[in-house]
Amino acid sequence: MDFIYQQIGLEDPTLQEVAESIFEALHDQLHGYADNGPVNLHMANTAHTTLNSILSLLQEQGILLYGDSDKSNKEPGRYTVAIINRYKFELLSAELIWLARPEQEKELNDNTAPYEDDLVYYDIATGDMLFNGMFKTLDGRNKKLFDALFIAAPKPVDRKTLLRIARTGKYAYEPPESVVSEAITNLRKICGVKARALPLSAGGGRRLNASTYPLSVQLPRYWMSFENYRYKSRKELFSPQS
Repeated sequence: MDFIYQQIGLEDPTLQEVAESIFEALHDQLHGYADNGPVNLHMANTAHTTLNSILSLLQEQGILLYGDSDKSNKEPGRYTVAIINRYKFELLSAELIWLARPEQEKELNDNTAPYEDDLVYYDIATGDMLFNGMFKTLDGRNKKLFDALFIAAPKPVDRKTLLRIARTGKYAYEPPESVVSEAITNLRKICGVKARALPLSAGGGRRLNASTYPLSVQLPRYWMSFENYRYKSRKELFSPQS
């Protein structure tokens, strides 16, 4: 299993312990997946360099943005934080809790390893999305299909509607027996999700099996006021820095 903490290089147990404390403090102030800050973070008992190092790492990985909460206050350990990739934030938080458990209670399989349900933030106007923490921009037939599924969620979209969308443009003369299935498979691959995210429903329809939110609630309010803000586009904002 490919863990987030390994992907971002957070493998030092001491740093993992501090990061878990940071996540706990942020969770205390966030209210559901539609609330991503910004919130104030104050950890006076944590070494400033360690705290800053972890926040900087998480910002570089496109998980959060942070800045000084009060520039007039020189006390270290006070920050303003906004979560910009809630899926990765929640999965990393679960991994840190899992890592802190006794070794005999952990297994590297789906029975005990951290897992998060499918989560999507989407902007119908632009086709920009974060699906399970992955930034994508949909267009053409894929966008039309996802628009319908997102608007209807958690209810299904009937096969007739899907067929009308799937048989547009160059696909107008594709056989109706297979065109919807092929279109959904292609959409799923582009979104980078498993079949469970777009399951078949009664009558041949499909539904979006994920928690759904507008992308606007994943964008931090007042983001331009962040001292570390240096992003020119949504893709750059949500993508890890190389």
